[in-house]
Amino acid sequence: MVLQPLWFLGVYLALVALTPWTWSWHRRLGSWLLALLLAVAVVSDVGRVGFGHETAGYVNVIVVWLLVYVIGYWYADAALTRARAGLMSVVGLIALLVLVTVGPYPLRMVGVPGDRLSNMHPPTLAVLALALLQIGLLVLVKPTVMPWLRRPLVWAGVVWVNLSILTMYLWHQFALVAAGRLLLATGMRQPDLGHAGWWAMRVGWLLIAGLVLVGIVALLGRFERLAPVEVTQRTWTSTPAAITVVGLLFAGLLGLAGTRVTETVASQHPLGLPLSPTVAASLVVAAALVLHADRRGPSRAAGALLLGSAMEAVLAVAYLTGFAFLPTSAAVAATCAVLGVVLVGLALLTRSVGGAGDPPLTRASVGPPATSGRRSARRREA
Repeated sequence: MVLQPLWFLGVYLALVALTPWTWSWHRRLGSWLLALLLAVAVVSDVGRVGFGHETAGYVNVIVVWLLVYVIGYWYADAALTRARAGLMSVVGLIALLVLVTVGPYPLRMVGVPGDRLSNMHPPTLAVLALALLQIGLLVLVKPTVMPWLRRPLVWAGVVWVNLSILTMYLWHQFALVAAGRLLLATGMRQPDLGHAGWWAMRVGWLLIAGLVLVGIVALLGRFERLAPVEVTQRTWTSTPAAITVVGLLFAGLLGLAGTRVTETVASQHPLGLPLSPTVAASLVVAAALVLHADRRGPSRAAGALLLGSAMEAVLAVAYLTGFAFLPTSAAVAATCAVLGVVLVGLALLTRSVGGAGDPPLTRASVGPPATSGRRSARRREA
C-alpha cells in the first residue's frame, strides 16, 4: 500500500502530456468526445468484469481518468452549468447505487489487498459514477462556499495546503502505515471492528499519521515548489524523447504502484505484464536519464535511451539466469528484452529526427532575426 499512490502521478503526467490533443478533440467533438470515452470505458469494464479478461480493464487506466479530465474543459469553458451539474450528480448517484447493489462492483471504492475486485486500479465504472457525482456536487455548492473562500485567512489556508498537496497525497499511505506500526509496537490490542474502542483507536491512529505526514511535508514539500523552468524556443526535435519520457514514467510509476515493495525482485503483473518493482524502477531511472540528457540536445537523449536499453538488457540476462539475488523468471526477462529493443528503436528515431550534434537550445538562440555575424557570435556564446 505504500507504493499505491504512485499510480496518480503516472496518470496525471500522461493526461497533462496529452492535453494538446485532448483539448483539440474537445473543441471539435464537444459532447461526442465524452460519449466516445464513456463507450470505451463500458466496453473495457464488460471485458474485465463480465468476461474475466483482466487485461481489458487496463484500458480504463487512461480512458476513465481522461473522461474526468475532459469534464474539466467543460468547466473551464463555463459550459458546466448548475443545471448540467445537477443532472450529472443525479445520474452519477443512480449509476453508483445500481453498480454496487445490483452490479458486481464492491462498495469500497479504494481497493485494498485481498479484495476480489478493485474499483480503483484499474478504475471501474463505479469509480467513474462516483467522480460524476462528486464533480456535480462541487459545482452546485460553489456559489455557496465562494464567499467564505474569499476571506483572506481562509484562502491563505487553502493556498498553503495546495503548495504541498501532491507531497501529502504521495506520502499519506506511508504515514498511515507508520502510524499503524507505532500503535502495534505499543502492544495495544485491536478492539472488535465497529465498537467504541475501535473508533477511539482510529482517532489516535489518524493523529499519529497526521504528525508523521506533517514531518514528511516539512522535509520533502520544498521539492514541489521548484522555481519555474525557463522557457526556450519551441523545437520539434525533442518530441520523440519527450514522448518516450512520458511513456517510461507512466509504465514505471504504474508498475511500482501495482507491485508489493516487500517483494522487490519477484515477478508480478501490475499492468497485465510480467514486471517486478526492480524493473519498474529501472524505467523511472531511464526516464530521468533521458529527461536530463534531452536538455542538451537530441543526440544526448539518444545516448541516454541506449543507456536505458543497456540496463534492460542486463536485467533480462539477470532474470533469465537467476543471477545474484534475482529469481529466475523467463517472463520478466522477456519483458526486459522487449523494453530494451523498444528503447534502441526510440534512440535511433530520436537521433534521426533531431540530428547528430545539434546544439542545445538556450536563451541566446531566442529573439529577432540577426545578421550572420551576430548569429555566429550568439552560437559561440551558446
